[in-house]
Amino acid sequence: MSSGPKEPGRQAQWLAWARSSAPYFSLHRGQTFVVYLSNPAVIGRAPTGLAQDIALLAYAGVRLILAFDDPRPPGRRGEGYGPEGERARVTSLEQLAVALERDGRTCFELGARLSSALAVAPIREFTPRIVSGSFVRAKPIGIRHGLDCERAGEVRNVDANGLAQCLDAHQIVLLPPNAPSPSGELFEISGLEVARACAGALRASKLIVLQDRFSLRELFGHCCEKAVPASWRELSAREAREALARLEGSETVEAGTAAARQIRAALDALQAGVRRVHILDVRVDGALLLELFTRDGAGTLITNDSYDETRRASQEDIAKIVALIEPLERAGALVPRSRDRLEREIGHYFVMERDAALIGCVAVLPLGESGGNRFAELACLAVDSPYRNSDRGERLLRLAEQEAARRGATHLVALTTQTAHWFEERGFQSAGPETLPPSRRATYDHTRRSRVLLRKLPERPSPGVD
Repeated sequence: MSSGPKEPGRQAQWLAWARSSAPYFSLHRGQTFVVYLSNPAVIGRAPTGLAQDIALLAYAGVRLILAFDDPRPPGRRGEGYGPEGERARVTSLEQLAVALERDGRTCFELGARLSSALAVAPIREFTPRIVSGSFVRAKPIGIRHGLDCERAGEVRNVDANGLAQCLDAHQIVLLPPNAPSPSGELFEISGLEVARACAGALRASKLIVLQDRFSLRELFGHCCEKAVPASWRELSAREAREALARLEGSETVEAGTAAARQIRAALDALQAGVRRVHILDVRVDGALLLELFTRDGAGTLITNDSYDETRRASQEDIAKIVALIEPLERAGALVPRSRDRLEREIGHYFVMERDAALIGCVAVLPLGESGGNRFAELACLAVDSPYRNSDRGERLLRLAEQEAARRGATHLVALTTQTAHWFEERGFQSAGPETLPPSRRATYDHTRRSRVLLRKLPERPSPGVD
């Protein structure tokens, strides 16, 4: 083994990754992921290693369904327009024959590449099988605005029980972009629609969209200025709808049309009960693993809920709070707090978590009355260093304001030595220690010379967290 200086560095990097990713293996085990490939050719393309990454998910206990679309070569699928300019898919019988041949060949090629990746694992006796079948039923699109779409179809229903049985047997299910109708006719359907419908029917944990022509960040910067918020890595359903409206209302390139379809499918999947949708650019080597086994991912997450969870703190959180605030205490930004003090005050704390890692906290301490006003103190507002250039501090502040007002406080007090400007930018005003209620004035540390900042709370706040 090499003893050069680079070897310990590589070993340390591997150990850090293994330790940080271990919780995700437990988190994902037994979960159902539906993966959509906009271009199945990428699965065999170096250096992406996508087949190996999918195999790793299977060996980690993830229940996998794969759907795909071929990237529309000539004759693959026709495009037509109704009289109002609405785009419609048109597939003739001849085009359907070409599509079926290509889809069949793609299924065999995908199956071969995945089988090869699965076979290199050291635990051969647990190697998952790859299966395909008639798990989807189609219906014709029919005539739209006088335009006959012929053999272009839509998903009618999904055999959720049949899919679940395959997944229970540790099989990877591969679904092509075509399906029969109940009457036995074959129709070409969108592979993205197949993926979305299967994810919804199974209430999958994740729908993962893998495409290789653009990232959403690149696309929004090119197609429509300020289409998404700065935190493009994570979109709420509301933000995704706003981005979709901007895309549909702008003169976008072809990639913009594809992105609009993907965002629309993501919103439909969320409405059907899918927990999270991830849109990834597989030109990034390891994008799938980076998205699923690191805290901040590598693509765009669309979810009904905030990726960060804010809740009341409990005694079990004290050790994590200590680890979070210790660097700030050493820097003098926070007053040192003993573990005993945290245990006494933990009922007044809220914590923010990201994938079970504590990344923020804040306390709302009652101070009593003075001069006819009721005061509460915002204390121990802290955000982990990788997340400080975001809105998380602001979100914790809003939560503290809501909680203080819900408990009857009329004014919120903050004492700070290093972040006065941040509070003033958010409506706090300078005050002197004499404005504090007597109980807090008696404990004010004059050697620290903390600035006292005060904000009047609204009379009818939003409800806090119970």
